[in-house]
Amino acid sequence: FNAVLLAFNFLYLPVSTRLLNQNKLHELRKIYNKICFLITLVIAPFCVLLFVFASQIIRIVFGKAYLASVFPFRILTLAVLINSMFGPNWTNLVAKGEKKILIFLAIFTLLLNVILNYFMIPMWDIVGAATATAISIISWNILTSYILWIKQRMTPFSKDMIKSLVISVSLVIPLVFLSILYNFSLIYAALLSVVYLGAYVFFINMHVIRIRDAVSYTHLR
Repeated sequence: FNAVLLAFNFLYLPVSTRLLNQNKLHELRKIYNKICFLITLVIAPFCVLLFVFASQIIRIVFGKAYLASVFPFRILTLAVLINSMFGPNWTNLVAKGEKKILIFLAIFTLLLNVILNYFMIPMWDIVGAATATAISIISWNILTSYILWIKQRMTPFSKDMIKSLVISVSLVIPLVFLSILYNFSLIYAALLSVVYLGAYVFFINMHVIRIRDAVSYTHLR
């Protein structure tokens, strides 16, 4: 998931820098919302799948002895989903040259994570560690997005974001019904993934082409 975010950051950074230098914030907001839409569209279905089938996946991959990690796994999966929804929010601040603010926020969230782990791990063990990490990730995104809104009046949330979440959940629903009708096994999951991922990659590619054209058009201008 981090690889996906980094790939989009590399795509988005030169575009955001150019548009900020040209003071074209309206066009930058459009590109930013499209990038957030696509990142969510790519990552959200897999996060939903991991959340829904967490116990089955952990049992198959690691064994029954690790089923106690299902709840922490789901907490971290939700954190990854929320992190992807905010998109390259901090990249806009990098392009704007707000390095001091980013360093301060990074130090703050790091200290927050250490403090939360210190109090939560003794109380809830692995669940506490997962919760502390999730809170830190979400706090980082909320703070960076808040600064982004103050500085540039930009937000990752739009109608496209809602659309991407609806599409993601809709794609997972058939798999949930199939898992109820048939036994969830590693072979079944592998065969289903080939068909599912093939169709999904084709669907994503259409949106990637549209955003690539939009980004290229922005560069030409």
